[in-house]
Amino acid sequence: MRYICSCGNESHMSYKNAKKGRNCADCGRKKLSLAKVIYTHDYVSQFFADAGCVLLDEYRANPNEKLRYVCKCGTDSSIRWSHFMRGHRCQYCRAQGNKKPHITDDERITRRHYQAYREWRTEVFERDGYRCRCCGESRRYLNAHHILNYAEHRDRRVDVTNGVTLCKTCHDDFHRLYGRRNNNEVQLSEFIRGVAV
Repeated sequence: MRYICSCGNESHMSYKNAKKGRNCADCGRKKLSLAKVIYTHDYVSQFFADAGCVLLDEYRANPNEKLRYVCKCGTDSSIRWSHFMRGHRCQYCRAQGNKKPHITDDERITRRHYQAYREWRTEVFERDGYRCRCCGESRRYLNAHHILNYAEHRDRRVDVTNGVTLCKTCHDDFHRLYGRRNNNEVQLSEFIRGVAV
């Protein structure tokens, strides 16, 4: 297929490559050259400073070498330059849920990456004995399913009574049958009775 790339070049590409999100050959070469950029100590040091951190070691053009630094939370730590560029931070920040500090609190809630959600999930599993409430399976990957769906019922997102343990297969089957909106207790009890019979 002929097409015009986002960079403005006219090029040819197969439908399969376009579906994968690939760009023209010029864009590919630019991407490769950016991957081979050799960062200077000054650049790396400024990058740490812009993130609110202080670099303690001398950067020697090895992205996999661990560098000592003081994180913006005040913790002395070490990290690979390649990881720091991708948004990773010290262990203390990760434990506080700040693994990716560039993500906003709203995005964390949308993506379900926050402490209250993780605690809710664990409490639901513990209450149900780490077993699927549909088929009784305990060895498969388990999901904590929201009885009243997550998106529409903000006040019930981390309410343990609004959760039930389902294995991945049953959870996928439930959403295939009832969708992901307007879920309720009637649908869940119907689904459990149908699977159990």
